[in-house]
Amino acid sequence: MEKEIHLQWSFISNKEFMRISSIVYNFLIQFDKQYLSETIFMILKELLMNANRAIAKKEYFLINEMNPVSPEEYNRFMLQFKSEFLTKWEDQKDFLERGKEKVFLDIEEKSSSLHFIVRNTTKLFEIEKQRILARFEKSDEYSNIIDAYRGMGDSQESAGLGIIMSILLLRNIGLGRDNLTLKTTEHFTSIELMIPKEIISIDISQKINEKIINEVQMIPALPDSLSQIIALCSSPEVDMNKLVDSIERNPSVSAEILKMANSPIFNTRVKSKTLSQAVKKIGTKAILKILYAISTMKVMNNRYTRLENQWEHSQRTSFYSNYILKDYKLLKLSDSVVVGALLHNIGKFILLSLDKDFLPFLSDLTKNRATENTKVIEEATVGVSYSKLGSMLANKWNFPIDLCVAIEYHQQPYMAPPEFRRNAEIVYLANMLAVRTSGAIHFYSLDENILKSFQIHNQSDFEKLSEKYEKLYQIELREMEKND
Repeated sequence: MEKEIHLQWSFISNKEFMRISSIVYNFLIQFDKQYLSETIFMILKELLMNANRAIAKKEYFLINEMNPVSPEEYNRFMLQFKSEFLTKWEDQKDFLERGKEKVFLDIEEKSSSLHFIVRNTTKLFEIEKQRILARFEKSDEYSNIIDAYRGMGDSQESAGLGIIMSILLLRNIGLGRDNLTLKTTEHFTSIELMIPKEIISIDISQKINEKIINEVQMIPALPDSLSQIIALCSSPEVDMNKLVDSIERNPSVSAEILKMANSPIFNTRVKSKTLSQAVKKIGTKAILKILYAISTMKVMNNRYTRLENQWEHSQRTSFYSNYILKDYKLLKLSDSVVVGALLHNIGKFILLSLDKDFLPFLSDLTKNRATENTKVIEEATVGVSYSKLGSMLANKWNFPIDLCVAIEYHQQPYMAPPEFRRNAEIVYLANMLAVRTSGAIHFYSLDENILKSFQIHNQSDFEKLSEKYEKLYQIELREMEKND
């Protein structure tokens, strides 16, 4: 593997950022630091975008004969640059590639640290230098990203917010602004990110907001009636007749199992008319997973309201995961994956209950930065990601490890234990395909390695797969409505 990487661009496209993400991950894996890849990539993306805008500004000022000599003049020129150039950024590729200005990314290993250096061929104006240094100082005022987002107010200052966000992301992994170093000369501006090979990790219990810990503790255990059936179903020598009899004594559970066994999630062409048929058709392992799903939905629906959108997305994700299993001949993973996909975002319910503005803020912030991964921002804001929260609940309720892994690692499949990694990758892909149905998705922010492992080589492949599964899903829903 390479211990030094040197890249350069005139224009960094979204597709190129996807490649950079893979490069960062593959570099970090050599040092067993792959868990930092999202954090480091998000910081580098901010720095590289700023550097690319800096060389664009230099070219634009030059061609328009702009040479500001006062702060007032600089601000006037910048307003013109933003309105005429930055608002049409994707159209500027040819213009920038005809120019001579460059952005560089150097990645190097040193004896005790890893260094990521973003350089560009511009000299900072004094007003720019002072503004950046002020952002470094201002980062101390904020305890998390949502505070910074609200506190800065001026959404046009994306570079300023990006610097503060980068420092807050570093703080979340036990580092700080001293790990970012700004240098400027007559011909270059650079920011160096230094990551020690040895980082004293912060105990997750120290980072999680006390309000969240209390909320998790207050969520009740699974209902006794369901726990007894789960225990019976978990027995290695389960008596099928006894199991069916036990379930039938709980009519609501019996109805829910029959409904779910016949749902689009399991995609069974021949519908079961009785509970006994359903149990025999999909087997006790699947029934056990269904019981965990029913238990979870019962507890969450009793505790939280207005969850329809979340459950609808979860059901779609689970259905898609079933088709991925079939299309890629992975049906042996079926029970774990389809229910893991159904429960993958249960941690979101807690975040929604504690701060109704948090998820809209998160959606806005990630949309503006063209990313689908919210994990590192959640951790830097509330101390824990929704996927980790879901895993905490799953462990509290003694879910089997395969379900816990699917819930915890569906945003970060490469961190999953090797024996369950494919499960997490399927849930990741199904989730991203389902997200695409509710709006535009930033394809080039997705995990390139996972996409390739499913023979998805470009955005067209991804969109065709999403459209295919959505059509099948809608057909199943219509069939269910007829049968009802």
